[in-house]
Amino acid sequence: MRVCLLGEFDVELDEAMRKTAHYLYKCLSKNHRVLKLNPRDIFSVSFWRKLKDFKPSVVHYVSGSSLFSFMILKIISKIFDAKSIISIMRPTYSKLSLQITRFFKPDLVITQSTDTKKRFKNLKFNTIFFPIVGIDLKRFRPRNNKSVLRDKFNLKRDDFIVLHVGSIKEGRNLEWLIKLQKIKGIQVLIVGAVSQGIEEKILNRLKNAGCIICDKYLKKIEEVYALADCYAFPVIQKENPIGKSKADCIDMPLSVFEAMACNLPVVSTRFGGLPRIFKGDDGLIFADNIKEFIKAVKYFRDFNGEIKNREKVEMYSWIQISRRIEDVYKKL
Repeated sequence: MRVCLLGEFDVELDEAMRKTAHYLYKCLSKNHRVLKLNPRDIFSVSFWRKLKDFKPSVVHYVSGSSLFSFMILKIISKIFDAKSIISIMRPTYSKLSLQITRFFKPDLVITQSTDTKKRFKNLKFNTIFFPIVGIDLKRFRPRNNKSVLRDKFNLKRDDFIVLHVGSIKEGRNLEWLIKLQKIKGIQVLIVGAVSQGIEEKILNRLKNAGCIICDKYLKKIEEVYALADCYAFPVIQKENPIGKSKADCIDMPLSVFEAMACNLPVVSTRFGGLPRIFKGDDGLIFADNIKEFIKAVKYFRDFNGEIKNREKVEMYSWIQISRRIEDVYKKL
C-alpha cells in the first residue's frame, strides 16, 4: 500500500496526537510505502508535488479533527482517487461545523469514544471505534530507581507523589489536583504539554497551592512516571455554549496508558473511551466526583498489594496498533 499520513511531524513529542503520527509512520514504514505530510504545509507547492509523485492509495488524517481537517482530507482523496480515513482523536468541532462535515465525508471515521462514535453514526458516517493510541513498552516500563530519580528532579523521597501529564488549562478540571495538594504528605506534580499552551490563571492557582509544575519539554518523560507513586487524570468532558469541547484532551488519553505501562496505580474520571476498554479494579479506580477522587488517591497511598496495570495495556504497543490499522486499510 501507498499510505499518506497527515499529521504533525518533525516536532517535539510532548502531545498524544504528535506521538500517534510519529509512531504510526515509524511502524507502517516497515511494510509499506508511507509519505508523511503536515497539513499546515497545504498551501506550499512542495506539499502537492510530493502527493503527485507519491500517488497515495490511502490518505489517513491522524492529527486534529476539525471541519478544516475533513475539508483537506476530502480534497486530497478526490484529486488522487485515494481512500480516506480520519481519526477523531481530539474533537474540536462546534455543533454547526459538525453538521457541515456531512459534505466532506471520508470513507471511514475512526473514533476513540462511544459518544463521538454515536455523533458520527447519527450523521450516517461509516464509523468504527478503535483505540488508536499506543505505547512504546520498552520506554514506558516499571523501574526500580525511584529514589535516584527523585534526587535528580529535586523531589522529596518520602512524599506520596501524584502525577498528572497534560495541558495546563481551565477546561481540564485541574482544581481537583489543588484539593489533593492540600492533603498532608501528598505532593502533586504536573508536567504540562507546552506545545498546547498554558493558561496563566490556572497555572498560578496550581503553583500557589503548592503543586510542582514542570512547564518545559521533557525528552525522557518516562523518568517522571517512574518516580511517581500514583497517576491522576481529573479531566471531565464539558462543552461550551456552541458545542465545542472545553477539555482540550483526546478521547483516549495517552498519558493514562503510559502510566499503566509503568505499572502506576491510576485514578481517573470516566473520560472518553477509557471506561469502554478498562474496568475499575485495584489498579485503576474510576471516580465520578471529587470525593471519590480523593478517596481513591488515599486508597493507593495506603495500598500494599500488587498493581497489575502493565498487563492491561500490553496489547496497545505501537507495533500491534499499526498492524490493526493495516487491517483497517485493507478492508476499505
